[in-house]
Amino acid sequence: MLIERYLKKYFAGSTAPWAAVFQDLTQLKVMASIKEVVFTSSQLLCAPETVLTATYPVRDQTEDSRQRAVQVAASLAAAKTSPILFSGIHRAAVQIGLPIREMEVDATGGVGVMGKLDRTWYVLGDALSMQTEGVELGMATATLAQQIEAEGKYPLFLAMQGPKRLLAVFACERQILPHIDMALERLQQLKIAVVLLTDESPIIAEAFYTRLPGITVKVVGNQKEKQEKIAQIADSTTALICAPHNLAEFSEYHPLICVSRQTSSRADLSVNQIYLIPEAFQTAHQMLQHLKRRFFWCKL
Repeated sequence: MLIERYLKKYFAGSTAPWAAVFQDLTQLKVMASIKEVVFTSSQLLCAPETVLTATYPVRDQTEDSRQRAVQVAASLAAAKTSPILFSGIHRAAVQIGLPIREMEVDATGGVGVMGKLDRTWYVLGDALSMQTEGVELGMATATLAQQIEAEGKYPLFLAMQGPKRLLAVFACERQILPHIDMALERLQQLKIAVVLLTDESPIIAEAFYTRLPGITVKVVGNQKEKQEKIAQIADSTTALICAPHNLAEFSEYHPLICVSRQTSSRADLSVNQIYLIPEAFQTAHQMLQHLKRRFFWCKL
């Protein structure tokens, strides 16, 4: 009781990460004993928007054909219901001054949308959406898509409906949030393992996220498998589980739920503060040592 009163007074008004958690001795001890950090979504490490890195027209390789493909795809991507994965194409079109046409789109199978422009129907999406709409990619395009994935990027396809014809392939890449590299390096120094659970393509995940220092990527097929993996990790070690409140409405302004399995303690930390996680662990270690010296007659 004496120690917890001291902690509450010590951390009152503190701006330290998870200061409220540190006011509880049990939670402080758990935080100091963390051995593993688990990110349950790649959205915790990457900006939601993508960047278009390459455009490959399928037949006509002229610059006019390239720009036309980007313009049509960007008009589809600009629709409010289009996946955030398409945002890099829209931004690229805006940056080079291509006019964006207003379109209403419908979702397709896989990750894709379909819309009508100048009396012609177009579809933009991943390989599954092309398959759903009966658009054949062909061996050369499939090989190109594999090369794009091997670089850790997402292959997206633009096709015309009636007649069904593939028009272009796009390579889009996620961007790591600022300070993430430094945070992961610091966790490495603290000998804390980092795991990312993702449902992305295994090829893309391995190529992209293994660039980050000290991270282990585990691909899970669905939400049930993800929960089983989280439980398995948490049961085998003291782990900090980081997940956004609501992935469907995820943005940099939504706080995270950070849960320690042992005590089910929770603390909010916004996405742009993920880099503070190592500091929180270090603060917990230092505070525990301070308490041992100050209250040497008590068993912590």
